[in-house]
Amino acid sequence: MNQLFVGIDVGSRGNTAYLMRPDGEKHSNFTVQNNRGGAKILIDKIVSALTTMGLEQVVIGMEATGIYGDILVYALREDGALGRFQRKVHVLNPKQVSKFKESYSDLPKNDDVDAFVIADKLRFGRITKEVYMDDYRYKALQTLTKARFYAVQDLTREKQRFANYLFLKCSGLAQDKDIANSSATTIALMKRFETVDDSVNQAMAVCTATMRALEKQIKVLDKQIEQIFAVLPNTLTSVPGIGKVYSAGIIAEIGDINRFQSQASVAKYAGLVWKQHQSGEFEAQNTRLIKSGNRFLRYYLLEAANSVRRCDSEFRRYYDLKYKQVNKYQHKRALALTARKLVRLVFRLLKEGRNYIPPEG
Repeated sequence: MNQLFVGIDVGSRGNTAYLMRPDGEKHSNFTVQNNRGGAKILIDKIVSALTTMGLEQVVIGMEATGIYGDILVYALREDGALGRFQRKVHVLNPKQVSKFKESYSDLPKNDDVDAFVIADKLRFGRITKEVYMDDYRYKALQTLTKARFYAVQDLTREKQRFANYLFLKCSGLAQDKDIANSSATTIALMKRFETVDDSVNQAMAVCTATMRALEKQIKVLDKQIEQIFAVLPNTLTSVPGIGKVYSAGIIAEIGDINRFQSQASVAKYAGLVWKQHQSGEFEAQNTRLIKSGNRFLRYYLLEAANSVRRCDSEFRRYYDLKYKQVNKYQHKRALALTARKLVRLVFRLLKEGRNYIPPEG
């Protein structure tokens, strides 16, 4: 099948494109600015190449680079001139491209080469369907759920800093496992204490103010997330414990469930897959999760699983079972396995468009 293959190396300032003929030979390569004007120039060159070679199909690919590639992808999918041709746009996992690049020897490291490798990956790779999520509602929701993720991470770090200062001020209280180091009670209590070193008080006051500000931001984000999420069809909120925010975080990253062939592909996309450690008849019981995967989806699945296991009897039994199977990392392991079980349920509910029916008893 005669197709034009276009590999694009996306940068914050410029996008380098490599246009490859159906036989693998170079047609052209160039760099344009990463803005709407640059995207228009790139599209015009692609259309010109298709017209000159008499081709009707084009396959375009780029690595996932967060927000830097969004403008370009929108333009590629919406441009009327390019719309006259059969087009596919793939946003590839950087790990896929990196592994494919290893098959080449002595390649220099520059933007032109990276664009070439992406184009050749499209020509040889087993990419059966577009993987980009193009629904604007999901993208808008994704912007908010990612912002919430970062706010929660900042809050967690701030709480840890507060705990460190608390140890300096009152090590006995900090070591008490029954007292939350960043609870409202602890913060109020600390204000009544005096310390020889006023710097600790100052630092704790800054931490307290920062934590309250972050908590306020998270509440604002939750409200905005719920407003956008209200217009998206979903059945995940029927699962006890997930709620609107966690459901929104999951759906924002999954998008249209039909992008995935199976629940296993969703789990792999989220990074809820374990490395296999086996030799002969020996198979390790403690194995690590793969390092790749969508960290935002993994975060919301883990948070949802932690909430669901408290509210649903089936998930609670499963979590308890996995918790008791090992002597270390009990909660972390059990929660990850519970999240993996939740993936199967999420996939089925979204695929079938039905609500969750809790088990009896």
